[in-house]
Amino acid sequence: MKPFLQLFLLSILAATPLKAADPHKTAAIELAAIEATVARGVMSDGAAIEVRLDTQSTLALAAFTETHMDQVVAVYVRDRLLVAPVVRAPITGGVLQISGFQEEESAEDIAERLEAGEVIRIVAED
Repeated sequence: MKPFLQLFLLSILAATPLKAADPHKTAAIELAAIEATVARGVMSDGAAIEVRLDTQSTLALAAFTETHMDQVVAVYVRDRLLVAPVVRAPITGGVLQISGFQEEESAEDIAERLEAGEVIRIVAED
């Protein structure tokens, strides 16, 4: 594990099922990764993706998670729902881990997409 890894998305977030969001009452952000690597999940079995965000995305995620404390947020890459945790604390370190991949190949595919410029989209119902 990399020493700069400050926060784990799932270490401060508890996974819960995602309910259908009202499209008129949602808030969303898009985050850009500067690095995405496959690792072992900290809070679950299987593969995980460690993601380091660019500066703008780091600031956006910090503000978004502070605003949406104790709410379910859906984390997507290319319209694929990856996880739907509840925000338990602001994520301010610019590094997160998305875990729960049953197959390492699936995590590798998402990591490659992130490194190629795909964005992480996080949606919360207001």
